Amino acid sequence: MTTALQQQVFALDARYNAHRAPESPNFRTLYIRRRSQLLRETNSRSTEKWKQYLKIRSQLLQQRYGNLKVEHNSVRGSLASLGNQSIEKLAIGSTPSGSVVPTKNAEASKALVGGTTIGENYAFVGVHHIFDQHTQAVTMIKFANNDKSRLCCSSLDQTLSICDVSSTPPSVIAILRGHTSAVSGFDWSVNNDSIVSCSLDGTTKVWKVEDYSCLRTLHDPNNAQILCCIFQPTNNNLILTGNNKGELRIANVSTGRFLKNVCKIGGQVLSIASDTNGHVFWVGNDKVCYL
Repeated sequence: MTTALQQQVFALDARYNAHRAPESPNFRTLYIRRRSQLLRETNSRSTEKWKQYLKIRSQLLQQRYGNLKVEHNSVRGSLASLGNQSIEKLAIGSTPSGSVVPTKNAEASKALVGGTTIGENYAFVGVHHIFDQHTQAVTMIKFANNDKSRLCCSSLDQTLSICDVSSTPPSVIAILRGHTSAVSGFDWSVNNDSIVSCSLDGTTKVWKVEDYSCLRTLHDPNNAQILCCIFQPTNNNLILTGNNKGELRIANVSTGRFLKNVCKIGGQVLSIASDTNGHVFWVGNDKVCYL
């Protein structure tokens, strides 16, 4: 019953969302996502309190914006940017039995996923958590090796963050600061005790996960923007980096220097992958993929 009332509150917010900051669609998108998250995290209210909350909130919204008649299409329009990004892609696993009310009038969930089927309408229920610690676009996300609890994110805001997704509620453990330009990529070491990150500022940094300190900063020999980086799988003292001048380089963490040998791929090296033994590497640039 409580879940149904929570969804009714969210549907009410979705109906009026187009009237909040009409010139700022990004704000409306962020607002409705945050409301969804907060409502799902609020489990302490009784059914009666949820009913009272729904009644009072409805009255306040009507006083503020008037008594609206909203069709399904207008609800979708109020969250057009959410429809484009399709939160359905974020839903993992099937919806738990009994956690939703199977109604065809679920305007809020339709607005979120832009779909028409029951499964699509309630796809947002599968979203575990929404992290909003970064102020600009997130460039990469990756779980620690064989660890489903720790998630690292890099961003254009020059920082990385480490999140604990298994806590209740999920939380941000640390923010790693030190780069002076956008963080383009990162990688976990095999035993997850270190993280290597690269940036458009031309540096590669190695972070100690235990206390989130920066152990080493390596500078690209040509001051090129570093676009990707990985640990050598069998020797985490070595790091491979790719830059915007088409160069694949190897760095030694202990010495803090890049090796003299360089593989010139051309274009901009955007991604690197390796087999588990570290004998074969795949390199992708803005044109093709090399082995």
